[in-house]
Amino acid sequence: MISAWAARHTAAELADLVNHAGVVCAPVYDAADVYNDLYFRERELLIEYADEVHGAITAPGIVPRLTRTPGRMRQAARRSGQCM
Repeated sequence: MISAWAARHTAAELADLVNHAGVVCAPVYDAADVYNDLYFRERELLIEYADEVHGAITAPGIVPRLTRTPGRMRQAARRSGQCM
C-alpha cells in the first residue's frame, strides 16, 4: 500500500510530503549522489587534490573538523619506495 503510493512520486516530492506531515526523513545517497552534492564539497567532506600519476583526485576530507586543529591534506600518499 505504501510502496504503491510512494511510486507515484519522485524522491524530492516524497521528502516534501512526508516532512510536511511531521515525519523526519531524508534520501539515502549512493556514491554518485554524494559526489554530486555541493553540501559535501562546501563543507570539505570531499576534497580535490592533484596526484602526479592520476591527475585530479576527489577524496574524503578530514573528519572531524576540530576548531583548533582542523587537519588538512598536505600531499598525496607516496608510492612505494618514494622518498619524502
